Amino acid sequence: MLKTLRNLLLGGKPFNERRRLPPPGSCPNIGASVVKDTFVMKVTEPVSAEFWDWLVLSGWREVRMARNRRKYIRIPASAFGKLARVSSREREVLWSRMFDVMAKHS
Repeated sequence: MLKTLRNLLLGGKPFNERRRLPPPGSCPNIGASVVKDTFVMKVTEPVSAEFWDWLVLSGWREVRMARNRRKYIRIPASAFGKLARVSSREREVLWSRMFDVMAKHS
């Protein structure tokens, strides 16, 4: 009720629609940026379909950074290659270790 009233008075989309994840697209090209929550990672090598599926299921999406004004924590360029080269079983463990290190430094 309050949300509806706020939207009538202030206009715009409801809050839960503003920050919704964009639908996943096709595999991004080299040089594109992918984001998840507050992290951004540059695509530094070709993306396999299996790796892109893992990224999408993990919540990563390609975004155009030129139009994006949000603040992100940049992940080192080498991280994308490391994640792309490990097996699918080891990828989740590697990402959690990377996340822990980045969380301590930010």
